[in-house]
Amino acid sequence: MVLGITGMPCAGKTTLCEVFKSMGFEVHEMSLVVKKELKKRKLEESNTNMREIATQLRREFGEDVVAARLVKDIKKSKNKNIIISGVRSFDEVKCFLKEFSDFKYVSVLAPARTRFKRSQSRKRSDDPKDFKGFIYREEKELGWGLAKAIVLADYFIVSDNPTIQEFKEKCRVFAEKLLAKKSV
Repeated sequence: MVLGITGMPCAGKTTLCEVFKSMGFEVHEMSLVVKKELKKRKLEESNTNMREIATQLRREFGEDVVAARLVKDIKKSKNKNIIISGVRSFDEVKCFLKEFSDFKYVSVLAPARTRFKRSQSRKRSDDPKDFKGFIYREEKELGWGLAKAIVLADYFIVSDNPTIQEFKEKCRVFAEKLLAKKSV
């Protein structure tokens, strides 16, 4: 099974991936393609550089370039259960659908203010420092076609639980149902 995970920043994609990883799935992150490009160009890993390089790659090589590059890594894997974290556009979804006959994807949803608070607590180098920057990043990603990818997903999971443990349990139940569905 190849399962893509999409959603706005800090919606809970990483938590969902962790649950699937604990069930034997191998996780491939879309952002690593951009980070590799930053390293190749000897650029700092910052929110601005990540956004600019991702946009530049899409402009130069097509809207599905990040997915197409990741497909090469995924096809080298011996694991048949793959999670692709951070799908950002429907063009990327179409790339994965073309490459993997069993591809499905899930949207992780959470309110904007909740996601901003999460971004402030995780302290990643590419996270905006204020809500204005957070919204700017959201608009940029929505410009890549993220909204279409989110609404056309095969499955949805809402990350509105009061605690991370409650959300992890929701993810575990979802994963078990999805895996049971596959074996039917």
